[in-house]
Amino acid sequence: MDRIVLFNRLPDGADAPEWIHLLPAGPFKGVDGRGPFKVGNVEEMMRRSMAEAGGRMPIDENHAIDRRAPKGEASPARGWIVELQARADGVWGRVEWTDAGRAMVAGREYRAISPA
Repeated sequence: MDRIVLFNRLPDGADAPEWIHLLPAGPFKGVDGRGPFKVGNVEEMMRRSMAEAGGRMPIDENHAIDRRAPKGEASPARGWIVELQARADGVWGRVEWTDAGRAMVAGREYRAISPA
């Protein structure tokens, strides 16, 4: 199954946010132009996504899990999505940041998240 890559800006602030917006409500396109896509059953998608990830979906840096890990290179998690929530504007994830991930976001090294 192809992955859909989005690009969602992280909120401005002095700290890494606890909740991040992952998927917009309604039809959407990826930044690469694919789509439009629409999630039919949001609750089922969230349940399956968390189950397939073992209850913790990793947040990495520059898609390292997809690009670097297959080559045997380092791809450390910068945080873990531990809960998904459907809201009026889409799907949000609650993040448990690693110390390094929190520092990177708070230091504005990264100002967006690109869910895949």
